[in-house]
This record gives sequence, C-alpha cells and structure tokens, in this order.
Amino acid sequence: MIIQAQYLKNISAERIRVELTKLLVSDHPDKLLEAYVTGITSYILPEFDKMMEQPQNNPYHRYNVGVHSIEAVKNIRPDVTMRWAALLHDVGKPATHTVDENGIDHFFDHPEGCAYSGKAFCEDSSLTTTLSKMCVLWSDGMIMEWEVFRKKGQYKKAFGRSRKRFLPIYNRDKKSRHGSPE
Repeated sequence: MIIQAQYLKNISAERIRVELTKLLVSDHPDKLLEAYVTGITSYILPEFDKMMEQPQNNPYHRYNVGVHSIEAVKNIRPDVTMRWAALLHDVGKPATHTVDENGIDHFFDHPEGCAYSGKAFCEDSSLTTTLSKMCVLWSDGMIMEWEVFRKKGQYKKAFGRSRKRFLPIYNRDKKSRHGSPE
C-alpha cells in the first residue's frame, strides 16, 4: 500500500474529497491515522501530515495537533460539515508554533492561521460552498471565542443560525484536550 500511495496524485481532488468524507463520517474516522502512517495523507491531505508532526507541549493538551483533531472528530456526531470542521479546526497551528523560554509550546494567532489554511484547503479540495463556509467559520477561530461572545451576550449576533451547529464542536474540542482550555 505504501508503494501504491504515490499514484493517488493522479486521482481528482473531488474523488479524494468524497472518499475522505466517507471516512470522516464513518464509525472509525481514526483510520485517518493509519493513512498517515502509510504515507497516504502526504498525497491526499498534506495539511494533516503537518498537524501530525506538530506537538503541543503545554499543560492544556496531551496529543499532537493531528491526534487532538481526530479525537475531536471522533467525539462529534457523524455530520459531514461538523466532522470536517472538527478536523480542520486547528489546521493553522503548525504555521503559528512558537516555544517560550520554559519549553512551552504556544500558537499565538492560530485562529488567523486556521482561517487561511482552512480556506485554502476547502478551495483546493473542491468542497461545496456551504461546507467551505462552515470550515472557514470554524477555522476563523469564532468557535474558540464562543465563551467571550456568550459572556458578552453577543453570540446570537456573532454566530447567527450556525451557533447551534458549532457549539458541539466547541465542546468536543475542549473534551479532547487534557486540562483547562488555552
């Protein structure tokens, strides 16, 4: 399978998206980890490779970015938009990674990095317009700011009708961490 992975570059982006979507909404979205180990994701989802290679050495996470995202996906209902958004919610972290003098990893401004990376991925993967907008909304860090909007009583204005769809992702993201949220 590892040798055959190189031929995946000859498959259309739409076909790859369809197959990845089937995997994400299946009972075993964690099979994406096997695709990473075999080198398949380097051809079909290189952003995920970067996420898998990015540690999160801080008191708030116990997994690298990729495994953390898969845990979030596993803990959310099998809805296409919800699972794609959960997978991509930290896609911008590798580009914003810094380490402080104590060896603690930080991802300052990662919502902006997620918005850029999420938008580019959605466009490259020919995701539907609705799914693309949802992924960018999530990647834009709006869900990570849910608590801020909620406390100010502005979440209805900020999230509109999407707020009920994304609250479960926010909750699952917090659940897939170890410790308190960043």
